[in-house]
Amino acid sequence: MSSFRRFLPVVVLVAVTSAACKKVPDAPSTFHDLCAYVYEHHPDEDSTALATGLDELASWLGGHLEEAGDGYQVGILSQETMDSLDEQDRTAEGMVGLAVAQEAQHSVDDATCALVLKDQSQLFPDSFSDYQRDYLSDPDCFIEHGCLRLETLEYLTSEFPLGLSSVSVAHNQYLWVETSTGTAMVQRNWQVEPPEVNFSWMEVDQQAYLNVFLPRGTGSAVFHVQAQWTVYSQDNDVPENFAFNLVVNYMQDFHVALEEWLDENGSCDG
Repeated sequence: MSSFRRFLPVVVLVAVTSAACKKVPDAPSTFHDLCAYVYEHHPDEDSTALATGLDELASWLGGHLEEAGDGYQVGILSQETMDSLDEQDRTAEGMVGLAVAQEAQHSVDDATCALVLKDQSQLFPDSFSDYQRDYLSDPDCFIEHGCLRLETLEYLTSEFPLGLSSVSVAHNQYLWVETSTGTAMVQRNWQVEPPEVNFSWMEVDQQAYLNVFLPRGTGSAVFHVQAQWTVYSQDNDVPENFAFNLVVNYMQDFHVALEEWLDENGSCDG
């Protein structure tokens, strides 16, 4: 279902199915509002508002990280934001926003380098039967902090349990942001067109994703925040809570897989 991010093991899918009646709770007000705020201010030429939002996010997570790891339903993106993404006709009507925050043990730079420079099929070998990427600006300049922004297009064929697959194109934007606790990396993306899926019961019309690596300000630990906003097809007949829990588990698994890759390789240079 989530054409951005990564393989969901069968055991997790079974667990989610058995927990289909468990509704993802609404986020407390600060986290609820800040996820969309960060996504919407990402393209600002002046990053002051974005940095302020990230500082607020770090402050809130300092006291709520454990519960945020279980996932929350968060505020949706505005129609103005959807209209600004590209020339496609988009809507925020019927959108669902979900977010997860966890602690990462690797640096912002290493996590960013792995996601920007490495072949994603190496990081997530069970996730893709095909993965290609086009850089729309200079990745080396970005990784070396010589450029604040980077844009890419990802062409993904994602594989899921039970023979499910999804073909999609994601437009990615990456940004370095100076915050009071250090340099953060904020990635946002969106599906260029609705993904092509072989399971019509889970069709998606619109999808956007936020991925934030934010220094905690103490030691080397980093806040890793993910949010996904989805507009499902009107023909989608999957129970709402099943879909919610599936997305949350998907983002949790992405965090674990990236941490494990960096553990094994020592750093992005490994």
